[in-house]
Amino acid sequence: MPIRLQNILCVDDEPVDLRLLARSFAEVDPCLQCELCENAEQAFQYLLTRPVDLAVLDIHMPGLDGLELMDAARAQLGQRMPPVIFLTASDDPEKQRVAYAKGAIAYMFKPAVLQDYGTLTHSIVELWRRLNAA
Repeated sequence: MPIRLQNILCVDDEPVDLRLLARSFAEVDPCLQCELCENAEQAFQYLLTRPVDLAVLDIHMPGLDGLELMDAARAQLGQRMPPVIFLTASDDPEKQRVAYAKGAIAYMFKPAVLQDYGTLTHSIVELWRRLNAA
């Protein structure tokens, strides 16, 4: 039996994007717990104290950015570090290269229109299921 996706940590400094993600994930799977953090420091503390199946991180945030958060969390958590998907508006190819080099399982772009958040979150859940199929 495949591992069930239960807990997602979403980190973005844009509260509207966080709410859209939470609502869209709830529509894909009402049993999915989606924890929202508005900065990397808050997310880092959350990762140290609670199990997470998947982390969806913005790249550009004040203070620690998503790449730095991934590095700091991996240094503390080691094998307990959840898989990371970067969700960003940045089309910088160097950021994308670095994200994959650091071990991200995906690099996705934030939807330009509200209606596409459902498609995005469905794709994220399906990616998780494919990667964790028995």
